[in-house]
Amino acid sequence: MVPCGDPHVVLLAFPFGSHAAALFTVARALAAAAPSATFSFLSTARSIASLPTAQPLANIRFYAVGDGLLEGGEAPPTNIEEKIKMFMGAAPENLRVGVEAAVVGSGGAVVSCVVSDAFLWVAAEVAAKAGVPWIPVWTAAAMALYAHLHTDLLRREIGVGQEGMSIKINIDIFIYIGLNWIGSIW
Repeated sequence: MVPCGDPHVVLLAFPFGSHAAALFTVARALAAAAPSATFSFLSTARSIASLPTAQPLANIRFYAVGDGLLEGGEAPPTNIEEKIKMFMGAAPENLRVGVEAAVVGSGGAVVSCVVSDAFLWVAAEVAAKAGVPWIPVWTAAAMALYAHLHTDLLRREIGVGQEGMSIKINIDIFIYIGLNWIGSIW
């Protein structure tokens, strides 16, 4: 059942690559457009720590969910595919616990919809159990379009072909055009 009153939108971010940063961009835009709504952004602690912190919005709250790695056990895998597999294996329970924490952290505001990166298909189950809509977002397309809109600037600052990237990598240019998540993947 979708609740009445001010919405409580839960955003579940896939914590690898640029996915969380792209969904956070969506969250910031939504939060600015709907200041009376509550937005709970869930991802791993590492993913949340990589997000830009400039100009925080009061109606966005962050909740760290488990990454699927063993606590205090053996060293985490270095292989990204293994990390993703571990995260996805633990995601149903970790996201359920994260959503519960978001409800408590928002003073009991009932979830009105779940927005997630389309990679997190388990978010559909989270939404179904809450009886609310699931809105999957294909985040990669938005950032690819954004990069294409700034192609000339990127080519001028970074270079092209063999001259590209080996000459210089000026992270400030990525921050300038809103692609500051790129610095977190190098």
